[in-house]
Amino acid sequence: MYEYKAPGGEVYGPYEEGQLLEFVKGGRMDGNSLVRKHEEEEEWTPLNQMEELSYICREAAATVTPTCLLYTSPSPRD
Repeated sequence: MYEYKAPGGEVYGPYEEGQLLEFVKGGRMDGNSLVRKHEEEEEWTPLNQMEELSYICREAAATVTPTCLLYTSPSPRD
């Protein structure tokens, strides 16, 4: 289980690894987001620098989610 420190200093969690993956995929967190193991007083570390969690950034990068679709109108018929 892990905690997340938001840019404003608020601490959230505990979260399981799968939840962190979903947050990264959804754009709520990224590789620079600060995390640490729950209930441990260790330093806050960027997600992409934690060896046991680095796969999350790679897996999220491999999953491409379209943010918008381009609509083109059909060509007029002659």
